[in-house]
Amino acid sequence: MPWFLVALSLHAAAQIPNAKKTYREQAFLHTDRNCYLAGETVWMKMYTVNDDTTDGFHSAIGYIDLYNESSRMPSIQAKLLLDSLSHAAGTLEIPDSLPTGSYRLRAYTRNMEQYGLFYEKNIRIVNTFEPVPRLQKQKGLPAPVAYHLQASTNAGHFGKRQPVKITINSFDDTHAPIVANLSAAVYRMNALQSLDSPDIRQLAVPQQSHYLSKDTFHLPEPYNQVLTGRITDKKTGAPLQVPVMITVTGQSPRFYCIPATRDGDFSLDLQGYSGNADVIVQAYTPTHNGYLVTVYSPFTDFTPPRTPAFFTEENNDSSRTSAAMDASLQRQLLEDHIGAQVWQTFYGDSILPAPARFRDTTFFFTKPEEEVMLDDYTRFTTVEEVFREFIKTVMVRKYGDTLHLHVLNSQLVNPKFFDTDPLILLDGVPVFDNKRIFALNPLQLRKVSVMAHKAFYPGGVFNGVVSIQTYAGDMAGYKLDPNAMVADYSGTELPLQFYVPNYARKNVPSMPDQRNTLYWNPAVQTDSNGNGAISFYTGDEPGVYCLVLQGLSAQGKPCYTFSTFTVE
Repeated sequence: MPWFLVALSLHAAAQIPNAKKTYREQAFLHTDRNCYLAGETVWMKMYTVNDDTTDGFHSAIGYIDLYNESSRMPSIQAKLLLDSLSHAAGTLEIPDSLPTGSYRLRAYTRNMEQYGLFYEKNIRIVNTFEPVPRLQKQKGLPAPVAYHLQASTNAGHFGKRQPVKITINSFDDTHAPIVANLSAAVYRMNALQSLDSPDIRQLAVPQQSHYLSKDTFHLPEPYNQVLTGRITDKKTGAPLQVPVMITVTGQSPRFYCIPATRDGDFSLDLQGYSGNADVIVQAYTPTHNGYLVTVYSPFTDFTPPRTPAFFTEENNDSSRTSAAMDASLQRQLLEDHIGAQVWQTFYGDSILPAPARFRDTTFFFTKPEEEVMLDDYTRFTTVEEVFREFIKTVMVRKYGDTLHLHVLNSQLVNPKFFDTDPLILLDGVPVFDNKRIFALNPLQLRKVSVMAHKAFYPGGVFNGVVSIQTYAGDMAGYKLDPNAMVADYSGTELPLQFYVPNYARKNVPSMPDQRNTLYWNPAVQTDSNGNGAISFYTGDEPGVYCLVLQGLSAQGKPCYTFSTFTVE
């Protein structure tokens, strides 16, 4: 494929599938438990199902919101990258400043949002760094239940730091074996912790829905995360139909140039965008000085309903039984608080990011003709000298009192330099003030890359591209156009790997192990015979531990089981 077609396809504005077809999705969220201390981590897996069996459509992005019942502003939000099975693992880091209370956790896709469907569950958070109100004791365990899934442990009772082996069998309604993709959580039950209802058994595609977007700012996302926004005249508010330049900042910045519609709207697929970064949006309007860019949040607005009671009413807490109950809860909170602090002290640095899912690419989406690492040469004192001496595919010319860069058109039979300026990117951000570019400190510049031919983007054609990257990624002090919009627009979450100590190894450091969650695995798989297995070690805390396994079969059948064992 010619390079310019590659550039066009990779920089294309967001597209959606055939809107005449009806797509329906529903989601489910499995969390490792449902009661946490402020400062702990929520481990979770999102499952989605859809009714499309012809072209493999499913949403690419899952959204997670955590709301306190007393606030319309979310406490935490996250975006998850859904895989080919429409599943995604993720985490929520609970700030240690979050107050004690009941919280509503929501999971959804933009496709679900179109017809008002969200998966919701309640979790409880206790802030032990602040005075804790009287809490309500949770109910005991229900009877074990299994649904298309069975799990058995190698024993019912275990000592401390002993291996636990669990065999798993998945089957359909006729008890024939089926392949299943599952998530597993093992945690200690106590007076604060309760068992979630097996809601995944009701996970099914909704019967009535529509695919049409409710507005132009919440487009479904079948391929990548979609950034949407609008550009208008700052004085009149009228929409501007102009090219929009977008840069995702970071160590490997990405640049896009797309057209706005006649209504001033723009949308862009952010391909392979993970982690936290700024998105810089500006108009390519050399003759238009005043414009306003708005970038829309991909999350939905929500008014949380009243969640189930988490506190014990003072006027009902006067009996001796209630007083004793309160004392037991306070002891439990103290144990959990100490356990959480021990975990952070001894094991906090053991939680590592999963392997990267995307390779770093240049914002060219193709290999540049020239790439110069400036530290490989004797450093000059001016940017002009850097380009005159080191960059072969760029010529420096002077018009009046201003220096200009001209790029070589290497695709001609007899290459020659373009007559007009190229697109100049400084840390991925387009810059147009030549005087300020040549006034930069060259000792702050790390690399220069050049696309020595015409560059085709959906929003414009440029006579070459010159990319200048600094060491710090801060544009070396170059000030942005005051009209530019800098948005804190996070990408999909970088997954973390749950840490499980291995006490079978020799010379394991003797550190306390007061974990409440012994095991979390969002990628448990059974084979074609319906067989699977997991293993882990118990910790130092005695008590009753609950194993919850749930997920979906290859045919979309919900699977669920829970059982218990004791650590003595």
